[in-house]
Amino acid sequence: MKYTKLGIIGRFKPLHLGQQKLLERACESAEHVTIGIGSSNKYNLRNPFTFEETEQMIKRSLAFPNYSITPIPDFGDGEKWVKYLIEQFGDLDVFVTGNTYVQKLLEEHYKILDSHELIPEEDQIRLRATKVRYEIAVGDNWRNLVPEQVAEYLDTNNLIERFRKEFGEETKRIILSNPSILSDKSEGTERRHCEDE
Repeated sequence: MKYTKLGIIGRFKPLHLGQQKLLERACESAEHVTIGIGSSNKYNLRNPFTFEETEQMIKRSLAFPNYSITPIPDFGDGEKWVKYLIEQFGDLDVFVTGNTYVQKLLEEHYKILDSHELIPEEDQIRLRATKVRYEIAVGDNWRNLVPEQVAEYLDTNNLIERFRKEFGEETKRIILSNPSILSDKSEGTERRHCEDE
């Protein structure tokens, strides 16, 4: 089905191959796609790249002309977040998200399509940015998890070195003490990603 207006949101920190596939499919499925970069006002362990850096990762790896990017900050308040998001996205045919908390927040305002429904199962790349950040912290295996353009951007702008210096040790400590974080998709975790409690 071809949509006129499609909305999608993610933190993309960093943009990985699974997210690239999802954004490409979104652009193929709609005349226009609005991409929201979540937690755009945060710079911390879970958000170690700025809005501008994340925007560049998307622009360098997404070869489609039919999208726009908008920052979606965290407010620590679900209602305020929803109001702001609707102001930014406007009318949509469908909103795509795999985040159960976001689905619940937006289901009264938009038709929701789970991100896994947008991509045939055989084409899905199941990967979390948490895993990519852990691989950045421990070595070079992260390069196989992100688009080539993203790896080049991160290298060229010394963002890997910065991440390791500022967040590397803490990232390793948290993951090694609780490896289930790499696959945790619970609503509580997703709520923290949205509201950054």
